[in-house]
Amino acid sequence: MKAAVGLAAAVMVSACSDPNADTHVLDDLKPNWTRLADGSSFATVAAKDSFGTTAVRCWPVSAGGFDCISANRPGAGLDMLTISKDHEEALPEIVMGSVPNADGYSCEHVLEYREQVAKGGNDLISNTPDYNTAVWTRSHVNTYMAENHVEGPKWYRCLDILEAVATGSLETLGTTSVTPAMAGIVTPLQKGKN
Repeated sequence: MKAAVGLAAAVMVSACSDPNADTHVLDDLKPNWTRLADGSSFATVAAKDSFGTTAVRCWPVSAGGFDCISANRPGAGLDMLTISKDHEEALPEIVMGSVPNADGYSCEHVLEYREQVAKGGNDLISNTPDYNTAVWTRSHVNTYMAENHVEGPKWYRCLDILEAVATGSLETLGTTSVTPAMAGIVTPLQKGKN
């Protein structure tokens, strides 16, 4: 989402340079957060101008801030779904689509399920699990990231979240179908139970 803020700033600058531009160009990117029973916050944003629709769920974490999972369906008629994870110091004030090739581990569905590790905006490795190819393990992803100095989200059950949302809808991200454990998140409430 950090890159989304940069893109939002670019949109604002271009809108500011045009005296006839709509001054509320980012209003449709502002989430209306709903607090869920597990303490997480959920919002969907349907952006105009082909940015697509994004659902975001953020859990407060014991280290401070929020760990957020985003599910994005881009506009322009593309049949694609991306899942990404990010850490935010506060609930995001602007939500845009997932950033392709954001550093770290993520997954997507474009014709088939795919998981990948990216660095510097480029995929380093990817995996398309099927009957002959297993999904990556936590150990494989985290070891690969450490050996190649990749910052960003480590392994989490990205493909499980992707499947839940793909077989439901973006709203599924805000249900009990997606848990903090799937997102690899330990919330302050969970930490107190241990």
